[in-house]
Amino acid sequence: MNCVVCRKPAIPRSPYCARCRPLVVGHADRRRIALRAAYDAHLDVFRCYWSGAMLVLDDPTDPFHLCFDRFSPRKNSPLAASSELLRSLRAGLDSIDFPNAIGQLAAHHRGEPFLKDAILFEALEGAVRRRSWDEGIVTDGATRCVVCGRPAVSRFCPSCRRFVGTGMPGCGPGP
Repeated sequence: MNCVVCRKPAIPRSPYCARCRPLVVGHADRRRIALRAAYDAHLDVFRCYWSGAMLVLDDPTDPFHLCFDRFSPRKNSPLAASSELLRSLRAGLDSIDFPNAIGQLAAHHRGEPFLKDAILFEALEGAVRRRSWDEGIVTDGATRCVVCGRPAVSRFCPSCRRFVGTGMPGCGPGP
C-alpha cells in the first residue's frame, strides 16, 4: 500500500509513510489535504502554499520549517502547508489581504509610500473593535497610524505593527 499523501510505500497498518505520518497527527483530514496540495512529486518535497518555497521537515528552528496555516482566521478554515516565517507574517490577515500586505511592505522598504487603501483589513476588524485602545482611551486629537489611520501611540497601531515590523528602515519605534 502507498502513502495517501506522497505515494511512497506506507508503513504497516497505516495509510501514511514514515515521513508523512508525524505530519498529519491531529486534524488528519485537513492536514492530509494540505500536504497533498503542497507535495511536489518531481523533487519529493513539500512546498509553501503562499511562496512556493521548499519546506524543511527536520529543523524546527529553520524559518522555512513546515507548519500548517489557516486560509482565514476562522476556526474551521481549511489548512495550507506554510513556512513558519510566512505564517507569522500572515498573523491576523486573511488570504485576500496577505498578498496585498506583502506587496505594500516590499514597496515600503524600497522607499515608496505604504498605500493603506490597498489592504482591506477585513479579518482584523473584529479584533480591533474589541481592543480598549480603539474604544475611546486614545482621544480624537491623538496620533493616527500611518497605515490604517486608527488611533496609535507611535507611528503604527498594534495591529499594523505586527506585520510592518520593528527595527527596519522606515519603520516606527519598537513595541
